[in-house]
Amino acid sequence: MKDKLYKPSKFNLSIDISEEELLLFNTFSTSLIKLKKEVYSQLFVLSEEGNSMVNNGVKEKFIDLGFLVEHEFDEVEFIKIKNGQWRHNPLSYSIAIVPNLDCNFNCKYCFEDISPKYMSESTIVNIETYVKNRIKKKLINYLGVCWYGGEPLLSKKIIERLSSTFSEVEKYHSTIFTNGYAFDDHFIKNLDKYGVDLVHITLDGSSEIHNKYRYLKNGSGTYEKIKENIKKIVDQHGKNVYLNIRMNLDSENKFYCEELIEEFKAIGQNNISFIIAKIIKTSSGNGKNFCNELGDSDFDEIRNFTRRVLVKNGFKKPFDFLPKNLNCHHCYVGLDNGFTINYDGSIYKCFGDVNPPQNKIGELLSTGEVDFINDQYFKWYGYDCFDNIQCSGCILLPICMGDCTHKRLGLTPNSNSGCDFSKILQQTKKTIIDSYNLKCEV
Repeated sequence: MKDKLYKPSKFNLSIDISEEELLLFNTFSTSLIKLKKEVYSQLFVLSEEGNSMVNNGVKEKFIDLGFLVEHEFDEVEFIKIKNGQWRHNPLSYSIAIVPNLDCNFNCKYCFEDISPKYMSESTIVNIETYVKNRIKKKLINYLGVCWYGGEPLLSKKIIERLSSTFSEVEKYHSTIFTNGYAFDDHFIKNLDKYGVDLVHITLDGSSEIHNKYRYLKNGSGTYEKIKENIKKIVDQHGKNVYLNIRMNLDSENKFYCEELIEEFKAIGQNNISFIIAKIIKTSSGNGKNFCNELGDSDFDEIRNFTRRVLVKNGFKKPFDFLPKNLNCHHCYVGLDNGFTINYDGSIYKCFGDVNPPQNKIGELLSTGEVDFINDQYFKWYGYDCFDNIQCSGCILLPICMGDCTHKRLGLTPNSNSGCDFSKILQQTKKTIIDSYNLKCEV
């Protein structure tokens, strides 16, 4: 350590918490410590050679936590290289597949206008051909698949069939976004066979309130069946399958989070996680009649309350809520071989574009190749957040990576394609302070 020169990281974010103290968070290492301001100031005192003058005992800790980095190390260039290696890996594929646009639910806030459509035999064969061609030519060694809809579990036979082909890839895993109702014992038993290691399910509170929000088309409740399916998955697969339970909240069901979380404590804390989201009014589907949207301050209050409940019940630790390093990339759409296959073989980058269809980039052919619409495809392919000076020089780069590409390309309705840095920085600091305070409480 004596032979090396060290400098402060570009990603050190300081937050005043008193006249004498501050929190120091590094957005790359995600380390967090509380410091006296006089100690913090020493980080920026450099010798003539450019070496940090922090005393050696503190210096070693700062190096371990990522607050000091080697003088010649270019942190931004490192992230850029890692991002490029991920984006342009010709053997890595991340594909969302929409086997149907249909649903067995009639949720009160759903944004989709559903007209039942299912993947045809010819499209299934084309997908099989696409993957088999690449296996045969040794052009693929990793395949991540996201099953989306509609409701993907209404097409279990398609998932089973395609998974048989996909499992021939050297590394294959899959994720399912589902309402969780249509699982059956056979499908649950064979989740590992289908490569499934992550399941996203929505529960909008305990039974009483959930069944008022998320019900079958005939009006019947769905909570108990979903809970039963989750328990079966946990019992049969343990930590091999992780469940992410999403709670969509409005002003009516916002107080039901605690009851739901406590109900699942007995099922398993090691492989179940909870996230909350705001229900918003939409211009389509049932969501256009929705009117109970939470305000930002109310949602912040509920989010902090929910985090305390999750910690109290053993699902999370306080620092689990700190901003996450995104591992040098933001989303699967940034991958050269990352895209969505709709039920009819049309190709999109983002699975959010399939219904209603917009921003199509190509078509899957019977040859197993994709006929790209060049101007649409290269719009995505050519986007690089490092070309944006604001992004490449941003202290939040490791936890943001340029944000949503769909939004930055101006493709997301009612969303600004720019960056409101001040607002995002304020939100980030608040998240860090809230996590620290929660840690102090427990």
